[in-house]
Amino acid sequence: MRLIELIEEEKGTNEDAVDITGLTSNSRDVKPGYLFAALPGNNVKGTDYIPDAISRGAKAILAPSGNCFDTAVLNTSILITDKNPRQRLAKLAARFFKRQPEYIAAITGTNGKTSTAVFLRRLWQECGVNAFSLGTLGEESGGESLKTKLTTPDPITLHHSLARLAGENITHGVIEASSHGLDQYRLDGVTVSAGAFLNLTRDHLDYHNNLDAYLKSKARLFDEVMEPNQDVVLNGDSPYISVISEICHKSKHRELFFGHGKGDIRLIERNAEGFKQNIKLELLGKIYDLNISLSGAFQIYNLMAAAGLAIVSGMKTGDIAEGLTKLTGVHGRLELVARLKNGASVFIDYAHTPDALSTALKDLRDLTKTNLVLVFGCGGNRDAGKRPEMGKIASDLADIVFITDDNPRLECPESIRREIISTCPNSREIGMRKKAIREAIRVLKKNDILLIAGKGHEKGQNIGGKVIPFDDQKVVLSELALLNNLTVTSRI
Repeated sequence: MRLIELIEEEKGTNEDAVDITGLTSNSRDVKPGYLFAALPGNNVKGTDYIPDAISRGAKAILAPSGNCFDTAVLNTSILITDKNPRQRLAKLAARFFKRQPEYIAAITGTNGKTSTAVFLRRLWQECGVNAFSLGTLGEESGGESLKTKLTTPDPITLHHSLARLAGENITHGVIEASSHGLDQYRLDGVTVSAGAFLNLTRDHLDYHNNLDAYLKSKARLFDEVMEPNQDVVLNGDSPYISVISEICHKSKHRELFFGHGKGDIRLIERNAEGFKQNIKLELLGKIYDLNISLSGAFQIYNLMAAAGLAIVSGMKTGDIAEGLTKLTGVHGRLELVARLKNGASVFIDYAHTPDALSTALKDLRDLTKTNLVLVFGCGGNRDAGKRPEMGKIASDLADIVFITDDNPRLECPESIRREIISTCPNSREIGMRKKAIREAIRVLKKNDILLIAGKGHEKGQNIGGKVIPFDDQKVVLSELALLNNLTVTSRI
């Protein structure tokens, strides 16, 4: 692509003649003809790598506005400056890769993004629509999933994927819009036809500093990323709904609400039946009695959000209701992974926030009249304030608690555990996660339930900055096989 076409600016004759062959923000990935984005970072400055990028053949440099480096190093390379180079890069990526699936939904919220996205993709696919979902589990379009490093990928990776999917005749897609991704402008340039707001609870305060900043990042989806006059699906039961709704109203979005109270999608009644649920659900005034193969009241919220997005995308309520009865749980989201011979059950869940842990424990408490056993820890180099909160929740809601390591990263694992134990004094501390799971399984009595929380679908554990292979589900099944105490397993 000619640089003049890419940058959308009136430039001189030099820009007319320059062909841009690729984009990158990593100087080591630069190839001849590339545009290198010298983005500012927390620990490094992208401008420090401009000489390396030019030596590798960069023809254009995107840098922050201001005299922040010696322009003499540019030689014949062309400099583009912008006060917001991250946002500019996202829009450049959209122009460079050009194609996107014709209908894209984006979901934001602290908890439930992955389940809602997968549910929506499956609803579309049940109706014969070629669809993808993109988020924490990677890119999924019905076949094998492609793993991604971030919930919301960097804009170059994202727009490259969208162009490829469009080329594969994928017409519909749903993207998880993380607060980091929104704050760092990774979604800018994506044509979002519908957005959804699920909830907001404590998380990522190591990055956002406070809940107001966290909410502001989430809200960017509705007032900056999305063009005006689009469809939004909102959790009417959220304490933040008035704030989000006002933002959406100013952007002239068409609002559809879901929840227990008044709304377009309304849960009228819910009854748990073992690990399934019978619900009475109102969809745009029509009432449906549905048997849902999902555990947990919180999953009904995810299901309603997915139904709302399906509605605004053009699906009929009857088709949606039928599709909801075919949905199964998402890997690592309150997933039943094993049943023991004595009737005890083992669940794994990605819950790594206070609200998510509380919700999972309350839902499982409804399913057991005996002991509720919990194994969990907290991540290192993340919001430390939630550690005592989660310890208190564990102490209040579980009968037996094992405090172990999650992803300690570069922090001292013992220090993290101590912060949790400060509010959960009767817990059992076992640092090695595999051993903690083993010991928890060994205490299970008839009809007990074990929840292993925090890592869910993850296949590795970050200790000391190095990721070692680790899978909660595989550990559970391996241990039960050794004990010859396994009756039912789920997929891996």
